[in-house]
Amino acid sequence: MPGSPAIELGFFDRSTVYRLVRKPAPQEIRWACETGQEWAGTELVFRLRPNGEQTLLEFSHERWADASPYFVSCNTVWGHLMFKLKDAAERGGSPRPLFTRTGMESSAARAY
Repeated sequence: MPGSPAIELGFFDRSTVYRLVRKPAPQEIRWACETGQEWAGTELVFRLRPNGEQTLLEFSHERWADASPYFVSCNTVWGHLMFKLKDAAERGGSPRPLFTRTGMESSAARAY
């Protein structure tokens, strides 16, 4: 949606632009991807769900054109990022970025 806030994130020596979608459900945040050969048209979705006394944060990367090898690779990286986010939230995590200009940091392969 033009006029909505946008961010540009860089990793693997390229950047991707995401724009906030203003019409989601009250417990949901959506970022529409505007650039990238395979990511353009996809959406990053964060949903908050009650879970007893706690709140569950669900994440999905939606609206892929097809399940290409790049889709599979991204699914794996998102899984790793979610474990890194969980670790940071629960234990203070690692202050280092997961991505560098040329790839993923070498210590990123640690088990969670």
